[in-house]
Amino acid sequence: MIQGVRVLIAGVGYRWHSDGSFGLIVTDELALLPLPEYVSVVDMGYGAIYASQDIAAAACERLVVVAGVERGREPGRIYRYTWDPPVVGVDELQERIREAGAGVIDVDDLLI
Repeated sequence: MIQGVRVLIAGVGYRWHSDGSFGLIVTDELALLPLPEYVSVVDMGYGAIYASQDIAAAACERLVVVAGVERGREPGRIYRYTWDPPVVGVDELQERIREAGAGVIDVDDLLI
């Protein structure tokens, strides 16, 4: 369990799954670097329910999530943004929880 870090950098994706493994490759490489002790780099290539529990336990001040996701933008580019939680209905929320419980690894499921 991760506790007491101020910055948590989480790689999300499927290992060995082409572009879907981008977040994990990035965090694998970051973990090799000498980072300040208040920064923790983790592989969160697992279901969103467990990942969200680990994020909550970390009690971090800042969460940086790295993932490869198709968003209809130019392929091969890196985008950074501050996540603005969308308003989702009960049915969509339940579907995302079902997916997370089934082990689907999806950065949007995790964030919502």
